[in-house]
Amino acid sequence: MENNWLTIKGYGYNLALKEIEEISLTECSKEAVGEITIPDNVTYIEDGAFEGCSGITSIHIPRSVVKIGGDTGCGAFGGCNNLESIVVDEGNAVFDSRNKCNAIIETATNTLIAGCKNTIIPNDIGGIGECAFRGCTKLISINIPDSVTWIGCSAFLGCTNLASIVIPNNVTKIYEEAFSGCTSLTSVILPDNAVDIDEDAFKNCPALEIQK
Repeated sequence: MENNWLTIKGYGYNLALKEIEEISLTECSKEAVGEITIPDNVTYIEDGAFEGCSGITSIHIPRSVVKIGGDTGCGAFGGCNNLESIVVDEGNAVFDSRNKCNAIIETATNTLIAGCKNTIIPNDIGGIGECAFRGCTKLISINIPDSVTWIGCSAFLGCTNLASIVIPNNVTKIYEEAFSGCTSLTSVILPDNAVDIDEDAFKNCPALEIQK
């Protein structure tokens, strides 16, 4: 890992307040390759920090990180299409990578917030978060477990090699552009029960056939 690839801003420990001030990882260079280990003083990974970093293959999230992404909705890891390993430090109180899932889970809500081409979604995940797999063009297939009840906005947007998907019976909501731009998607099997599907959930999927 080369720290020169990472842009970090912040002020460290505030002696007067006796607390860690926000130390933000704002950007990773598009030239970055291989393994990225985020320094263990970083508390916040900003939206788009790793956007389009197609050369990186693995990321290690330290225990210090308590916030990933923000309000713009683009996610922190969009377009990292060669990313194959994501590991959150076991001492992290906010996020985890349980069961060696190669993903970032928000522990309190059991929401998968970032995945990669090798992600195995754990069986206790309640939702797939906004932009979780956005731009993951190397994702070919993914098993969504029965525990999942919702799929967030742009969760699989631009996963151009994803060919088919089975939506489990417990899913009741698929949000806007969840599978938009999945141009290889030919088959989606929906559950028997009623699912609230946003009208743009499968936008720009020209070969798609939806089955119930």
